[in-house]
Amino acid sequence: MGLAVHPLPISGFRRRMTLVARRREFGRLPLDLAETLRKSLKEHSLPSLVDQFAPFASTMRVLD
Repeated sequence: MGLAVHPLPISGFRRRMTLVARRREFGRLPLDLAETLRKSLKEHSLPSLVDQFAPFASTMRVLD
């Protein structure tokens, strides 16, 4: 048994992850964490998702 992926009947479906931190509470940690996670998503997760779900590759992106 495999996994089947099909387009949704509606457009504009997306997920956004947001890191929120109070100013000066953790120093550079929130910025460093966000940059590390963004890099990991771009270098590891996104290529794997594109390989597995090629028809949807043009709709996948990691925001800067």
